[in-house]
Amino acid sequence: MRWCRSYVSSPHSPSALRTAKKLLNDTEDALLTTAIELEGHCYSRLRSSEDFAEGVSAFHAKRKPVFKGS
Repeated sequence: MRWCRSYVSSPHSPSALRTAKKLLNDTEDALLTTAIELEGHCYSRLRSSEDFAEGVSAFHAKRKPVFKGS
């Protein structure tokens, strides 16, 4: 439980967390191949987000990201 609190309180993209939660809920009873295919679609969508660009930029600049949820 302590790990969960520390994970949620650290800087993560709100859109990535939302997408991950939805994906986990939607694929709970799905076949593995279906879940992996849906994960690929979600990842493709997230890669084109402003938060993804901010995360990469912050990593290269060695600073904490400032996510906007978009």
